[in-house]
Amino acid sequence: MKRTIAFILTLVMVILCCAAVQAETEKVMVNGNDIEIYLVRVDLLDYGSPSLNLVMRGVNNTDRKLYIRFADPVIDGVELYGYSQGLEPHEEADLGCLIFSDEGDTKAYNVIRNGKKLTLEVKISDSDTGDKILTETVSIDLPRKEKEEEKKTVNIPVYDTSKDSAGGPSSGGSSSSGSYHDVSPGKTITFGHYDQDGNVSNGVEPIDWLVLDVSGSKAFVVCNCGLFNAKYTEHSKQQVWENCDLRATLNSSFLYEAFSQAERDAIQLTYVDNSAAQGDPSAVSYRGYGNDTYDYLYLLSYAELVRYLPTQNDRVVQICKKFRDKGLGSPEYVLGMRTCNYWLRHPVFKNNAGGVTWSGTIESAYMNFPSCMVRPCCWVDVSMLGY
Repeated sequence: MKRTIAFILTLVMVILCCAAVQAETEKVMVNGNDIEIYLVRVDLLDYGSPSLNLVMRGVNNTDRKLYIRFADPVIDGVELYGYSQGLEPHEEADLGCLIFSDEGDTKAYNVIRNGKKLTLEVKISDSDTGDKILTETVSIDLPRKEKEEEKKTVNIPVYDTSKDSAGGPSSGGSSSSGSYHDVSPGKTITFGHYDQDGNVSNGVEPIDWLVLDVSGSKAFVVCNCGLFNAKYTEHSKQQVWENCDLRATLNSSFLYEAFSQAERDAIQLTYVDNSAAQGDPSAVSYRGYGNDTYDYLYLLSYAELVRYLPTQNDRVVQICKKFRDKGLGSPEYVLGMRTCNYWLRHPVFKNNAGGVTWSGTIESAYMNFPSCMVRPCCWVDVSMLGY
């Protein structure tokens, strides 16, 4: 009996200690004006060019949609880049912020890997009116070098399409490698939610994805509409996919905003080939192509586009109602629908990135062009989504 009581007491103490450790890891970043943001953990993503992913929990107890900007991040005196995110009224949601640097900036790479203190400003405003609500300066102690293995996300399985016998998007082969239950190339599956009609009162709409390829239970899918508009990059000229703002947005704010935890678990961290072979041979990038990356969400390259969507009509995609109503759709109907321009991930020329026009032709646009839509793509384990 004494042993049983002792075991129970020990178990209770372990549980309490675990809870205390968890509480200590949740740093208060913002707590005021009915808004709370907590830092849950910091992950070092070190695949060629390193970046830090801040995983956060946000609580919006106001009646306003929030625009949250993670601005001016600095590690040990070295300036880096962050970006922005939204939080709906009366919403509690996971948030993410990717901290990254220019390509080949060895000083910045070093502080991302080994720096001790990160400071940044959390600037919150009303998304609709632009009115400022509050600004907080946050200081975060980063894990020391000897604890680096604890903060790396090396335990996350990587789906390496270059080694896939099915011929994933970074290798050759046919565009169909089989099927999984009722999922096969050319079909549409649904997962994730995002505002597509601009009507906040009716909530967010499910996202439809076109299946391009299948390997076992994993499917390569691309969003079946122009989902939102964004610049390829905001902060600097001559960027490549590796360090552009759009990559940071897709793999942090959009990933946490559009998908549940179960859906994020199903989306595969994927080896993404960014070599010259993925680019448009008629539009060489004079700034290079950058390193290969590991992404949950990314954009189609020129090579993937022509492989999976070989005709001009295949490449035409409908714009969602929210942005059609903002005048970003095609001036005329194409194949019976309002279509849109959308980004590809490969860089071209000096300051451009690849893209597809509303009529389905392959072109390019200056990286700061504000009217291109985004069609995310990813490899996803459909068995984890119930297919």
